[in-house]
Amino acid sequence: MLMEYINVDSYGNCLHNKDLPTNLRDPIEGMDHKEFYKLNAKYKFSLAMENGLCPDYMTEKLWRPFHLGSVPIILGSPKVKEFLPSNYSAIVVEDFKTVEELAGYIKYLNDNDEEYAKYLDWKSKGVSNQYLKKLLSEREWSVQSNWEEETINFIEGFQCHVCKKIHEKNERVRNKKEPVKYQATKHHYGCPGPVSYHNDGRRKEGGSSSWDYEFKKSKYLALAVNRLITLGQNFSKKDLFQLAKTIKDELR
Repeated sequence: MLMEYINVDSYGNCLHNKDLPTNLRDPIEGMDHKEFYKLNAKYKFSLAMENGLCPDYMTEKLWRPFHLGSVPIILGSPKVKEFLPSNYSAIVVEDFKTVEELAGYIKYLNDNDEEYAKYLDWKSKGVSNQYLKKLLSEREWSVQSNWEEETINFIEGFQCHVCKKIHEKNERVRNKKEPVKYQATKHHYGCPGPVSYHNDGRRKEGGSSSWDYEFKKSKYLALAVNRLITLGQNFSKKDLFQLAKTIKDELR
């Protein structure tokens, strides 16, 4: 629908109208390639649309444009404004009633250099969002462990979090207290999918979850891990997924 009003270059399979260089087509290696960054940086605007509209789900789709100096057009977390570097740093789709209205604002900024430049001022003046600065300064983990000596990789950080909770549980058991149970529910994976639109460009209300399968998959994998550990068996990733599939069939 946005393409009806402005030019949008789409390098992926969806609405494909632009070809990536051959060396950038691998979805894993290409995404962090310097040439891919340079390609992204050529654009004044980047569509930053997440797979799910979860409160705490913000990915490279949002952060990469900030890193490269492009203005992101965001459709994602309802809390995203709390994490933007400044109040004038991104365009949030939810602020517009129709696709046409959004397109009109993008055209306005594209035709008015001074207004557009305001969205990049934070890169020279610094981050004004005090909540974001406080959050980044206090967290123990980072995306890459080599950013700062005091931080650890976020994956290792999550492993430490799980380990800590296990120790806390064991300590409660030793002290003859009721252990705290942690159980994933659909709430954790129940984020609605991207907002759809009417043919006239008005937003549709509601929307179903696009991540139900993630919750169901995690349930069967957890049961498979538990069974293999109980049996004292070593297992590969292939073994784990095969058993998860068997358990899924058993529970049908």
